[in-house]
Amino acid sequence: MNFFRIESVIDQRRGERHPMSGGRLLVKEYLTIYTPRDDDELRVVKAIMRASISFMTNSRDLRAF
Repeated sequence: MNFFRIESVIDQRRGERHPMSGGRLLVKEYLTIYTPRDDDELRVVKAIMRASISFMTNSRDLRAF
């Protein structure tokens, strides 16, 4: 995901930076996403995953996911 979406995920308390991010092994954009507790949170996690895949593949068509 791009930087602004990452900050939004953190601000909304949907996840946090991975403890090892920004080091030698993981880029600073690496996040830990919290486990969803209900269907609403599951929808949010799915949206985060779609945004991440879209950013990594430079694609907007994620119907397969």
